[in-house]
Amino acid sequence: MTKEDTFLSDAVCSTILPSVIGLVVVIFVYRNGRRTFAPERLFAWFYSNYIVKNVVEMLAPQKQILFSKLSEQKSHSPQLRKENSIRILEIGPGPGTNFEFFPKNCKLVCYDPNSYFKTALFQRLKQFPDVHLERLVNSGAESLVDTEDESVDAVVSAFVLCSVQNLDAVFKEINRVLAPVRNNTKHEFIHYYAWFRSTWQKFRQKIFCSRKF
Repeated sequence: MTKEDTFLSDAVCSTILPSVIGLVVVIFVYRNGRRTFAPERLFAWFYSNYIVKNVVEMLAPQKQILFSKLSEQKSHSPQLRKENSIRILEIGPGPGTNFEFFPKNCKLVCYDPNSYFKTALFQRLKQFPDVHLERLVNSGAESLVDTEDESVDAVVSAFVLCSVQNLDAVFKEINRVLAPVRNNTKHEFIHYYAWFRSTWQKFRQKIFCSRKF
């Protein structure tokens, strides 16, 4: 296992106890029919208040390296090139933890099926006025509605590909909306691997992830 894998493993492992507690709450909610406490609301709260502080911030150095390439990106659009800007489409931005790594003056389009992140996302956006949100769409990445073919310069996704319903459809949509390769467009993504069998991490992946590992 590489140093990067070890670092990521340690970061994820630090969430075991809170994740188990969260799992117990989710099971309780489902079994008791407490529909007012939607799982999406619980996840948005848990992610924004715990995961961001204890895991996402630990990964900031790695994100800084990965997303620094976006600053070198040249837009496919003549108008955006004049403005020294690019258009980024982010899949599953959650509370906006990647905004700080995006280049100044960029245009941003976000797709997230969990509407309960909206408040935290707009609060985060106020901290980075150089990131200009064009629109936030409450939808999954399997259908990037309202986004034209070859209209974005970069697609960003971080720890979300495990939760999509149709991975092939997502990559098909990414290829559709990205501008031609000759313009050096990118799909920047961070993902994690499947854990070994008979581990807490593997158990949590089976519970919380729609993708089969």
